[in-house]
Amino acid sequence: DQTSCWRTAEAEVWEPWLEKQSGYQGRELLWDRDRQQAVVLIGWLSQSEWDAIPAGSIKKTENRFDRVLQRCLGSGASKPLPLQRTGSLQPIQ
Repeated sequence: DQTSCWRTAEAEVWEPWLEKQSGYQGRELLWDRDRQQAVVLIGWLSQSEWDAIPAGSIKKTENRFDRVLQRCLGSGASKPLPLQRTGSLQPIQ
């Protein structure tokens, strides 16, 4: 099922990668049952620490995540669960 495959791929790929990054403050994994979509909130000490991560490192990790999903879901799609939206949020002071 999509939810268990997504959680497996998150735990196997993104979690260990994120934990090695400077400024990483943790994340929250949420699942919208009605839309069958995930929401991931990732905390960083600062925007500049996130921006300092090389784009190639992020892309490599994203590709590995997709391969784990492909195997789990038995899908040939290059993006089995495509990213819908990204953005940056700031806490209300």
